[in-house]
Amino acid sequence: MAVDFPTSPSNGQTFTSGTITYTYNATAGLWNSAASGGGGSSVTVSDTAPTSPSDGDMWYNSLSLKMFVYYNDGSSSQWVPASPQQAGVAGADGSATSYANLAAFPSSGNTNGDMGFATDTKAVYVWDGTEWDRVYTGSQTTPSFTTDPPASLLLNTDGSNNVVTVAATDAEGFPISYEFDGFSGANTYSESSLPPQITSLTKSNGAFTFTPSTSQSNSGSFTGRFKASDGLQTTAKSTLFQLSFGLTDVYGFDITQTSSSNGYVIFYFMFVAEDGSNLHDDSTYASEVVYGANVDQSSWRFGREASTSETSPNFDNNSPAYFRTEMSSAFGTTLPASGSGSHFNFGYVENDSGNTKTITWTTGRTIKAILVSGSAATTPYFSGGYVTPYIGGNTASDLSSTSYTLLQGTTSSVVNDRYYDFSV
Repeated sequence: MAVDFPTSPSNGQTFTSGTITYTYNATAGLWNSAASGGGGSSVTVSDTAPTSPSDGDMWYNSLSLKMFVYYNDGSSSQWVPASPQQAGVAGADGSATSYANLAAFPSSGNTNGDMGFATDTKAVYVWDGTEWDRVYTGSQTTPSFTTDPPASLLLNTDGSNNVVTVAATDAEGFPISYEFDGFSGANTYSESSLPPQITSLTKSNGAFTFTPSTSQSNSGSFTGRFKASDGLQTTAKSTLFQLSFGLTDVYGFDITQTSSSNGYVIFYFMFVAEDGSNLHDDSTYASEVVYGANVDQSSWRFGREASTSETSPNFDNNSPAYFRTEMSSAFGTTLPASGSGSHFNFGYVENDSGNTKTITWTTGRTIKAILVSGSAATTPYFSGGYVTPYIGGNTASDLSSTSYTLLQGTTSSVVNDRYYDFSV
């Protein structure tokens, strides 16, 4: 039960409650206890609260220089101040107790609003019930990044982790803590509520480990912020995160034939969209595609969109057959079979010279892969080559400095059947 001490006691005044007699010490501003019978309470002097206390036990916190009583109010037990202090008294609520540094501040036995002063950094902190919060006390500098996060980050599509490491310093020497959040349009994200492109996030100091989604349905981008805080002020740096299962912002390709079985520039090709579908069957693409001037440069030339519905040349015998098997095996896409009454579209180039041919369009797209075939009913063509993308536009200045060498087809041993998977 509660102990009602006399109000306005004088020095040396005594008060007995149960088996305990208390003597008031005006200098210390507290009641000292003494057991008047068997048993009774005990007084512990330590910098941490005693374990397994009994109701009425007393604890003198050697760090905060405060006396506490273990008190059961009928519904719970807790350490309460033995003598609430008056404002303006040294060490009382509203004044700060000095400590050597933040590490020396007590982590228990504190009352909401308690204040402490760190002598090493000359900073004031207040106890919020859970932790010590730094209080603004004058001109402050914000933390400065010494290791910036990247401006953009392409997330791995195979589920392997992406690690971003940042570092920051505080001019006044305060320790730095790091946090992460993000946004995409009206959507906001936190470390506990991640964007769909990220399945998990762990952090250790300034090292952030992101595990990307492996689902194409989660393709997209968001802006993430890496925040460095000195406990009072925060500095943030942003990164554009992208999860894309292919080459992004593509406006076309130069397709270069470097090797041929018959000396001519002849090949069939198929662009694979981000979702694994055949881009040539997209009506919007069909309305935008342009075959460059370098296709029309010889006495005989041919560059256009073709279809398996055509009977001449016999597209169903060779290259289209490779497209069907490769699309099914590598990308899980089923193209119409020969003789089904339906058809699929693809590109076709035929020249007697000029190894590089340009195919462009007017809307930026994500391209997952390219299939190229030089198979033919009689003489095979295109036994080697590479592709170069147009990124961000379809003019000559948009042609990338990076080219991709076409690889042997995964479903065909024929050297004239080639591909490149940008999602790998």
